[in-house]
Amino acid sequence: MPSLRKLPGVRMFDEMSVRKSLHFRESDMALLGKVNFAEHTRPGDNEKDADHVLVFLFQPFLGGWSQTVRTFCASSAAPGSVVAKLLLQCIVHLENSGAVVQAVTCDNSTSNRSALRSLGIHGDRKNPQTSFQHPCDPIREIYTVIDPPHIFKCIRNNLQKVGKFLVDSLAILLDDVLLEPTESEEEALADLSPKECILDYLAGYVAQKFSEMCCTDCVESLKGLQRSPSDLPHSCEVERLPSGPLHQTAKPPPNR
Repeated sequence: MPSLRKLPGVRMFDEMSVRKSLHFRESDMALLGKVNFAEHTRPGDNEKDADHVLVFLFQPFLGGWSQTVRTFCASSAAPGSVVAKLLLQCIVHLENSGAVVQAVTCDNSTSNRSALRSLGIHGDRKNPQTSFQHPCDPIREIYTVIDPPHIFKCIRNNLQKVGKFLVDSLAILLDDVLLEPTESEEEALADLSPKECILDYLAGYVAQKFSEMCCTDCVESLKGLQRSPSDLPHSCEVERLPSGPLHQTAKPPPNR
């Protein structure tokens, strides 16, 4: 691995599911496979079998490599308060090794949101807070970035789970959004189900809103997902309100 000396980069963390198993490590006489957050392990948790691993990783902004810094065994999702403590601790260790941590990134899971919230991060539209004080240098800030692909994934998963969404307080059921593609649209939509079409449109709408607050490089990578309201199949009426997001109304299925 290249030297970390004065190497600016981003700290990433995520959880992955693993199979429950116990292993005895002779080198330090340690039993592996139980919940272990080092000194942050809560009483009683070290008796639970681990089925997830919390991974902390560092990647420089200019470099084609990444380095796993530390892994921790967890039972289901790690508590947000514990994740926040481990995050700060890993940042300190990296800085002591010579790295320059300028940002952290993660997905938008409940425990991660809780961890970032405890560090002062919030999405208040009137006064958003996207950075927190560096634990090693009070005059530096560490910026937080929610992984954009996970934003789209969460939108898709939530819509498929609940089957409805709200636009200006109007509830719309995905099952009621019936697509009637015209002859010119049939080929483009041939491989898409009704739900996939509306989810694709919503992803484009999020990308459009995301472009208003993000850097140019990020926007360029998202432009391929954008659709205009006129690109929706004709069974959905779309109109832009004077001030506010898109307003969609699903038409009832035609009489056959």
